[in-house]
Amino acid sequence: MTGYGFDQHDPMPGTVLNSILKIQPGLHSDKVWHWWTPRYYQPQPPFQFDSYRTECRLRIVGHAVVQIGIDFRDATEAIHELGVSDWCFENSGQWQTLIFDSQDFLTSTSSYSVTKSANLYYSCDNKALTIDYKNITPGQYILELVDLSGKVIFQSSRSFPSPVGKDIIPCDLCTNKIIIYSLISDTDKHTGKLIID
Repeated sequence: MTGYGFDQHDPMPGTVLNSILKIQPGLHSDKVWHWWTPRYYQPQPPFQFDSYRTECRLRIVGHAVVQIGIDFRDATEAIHELGVSDWCFENSGQWQTLIFDSQDFLTSTSSYSVTKSANLYYSCDNKALTIDYKNITPGQYILELVDLSGKVIFQSSRSFPSPVGKDIIPCDLCTNKIIIYSLISDTDKHTGKLIID
């Protein structure tokens, strides 16, 4: 964070037509564009809501990524980040919905919490992807693998009958070096980076 008077920006080079903001970050590849909606003031007493949500419909054409989130100011006007969404990549120029919802946070009043995990490993020798999971909610999941250009290179529906186990998936990913993955169900979400040696 910078001090007062130092957080100055050039105007965003965008146009608005039919309520759609269009920007071309490729014309200014040395910039990271960040914009805000008008402030919403919480009436007194504060914190009348259980959660906060922001949703954005977007279309990415070319090499760009988008992330949304929620910031808030306290009584002293200090800015704090409530949280951010996952990154959204180009998807063949199709419209996508990007959501950040603070209700997705795992909260508990107990003295301990159970760590949920889903780790991915890849073997070029066996041409197989292994998902090693524990303490997840059993059920149907969607696995999606995205390369660094934002292209979806693999997608599969997976069924996990128990909270702990391994799932081995035959697939050829050896031509990729770094892959972003997401494993999502109605109740759980696991994301991360897979490095292939």
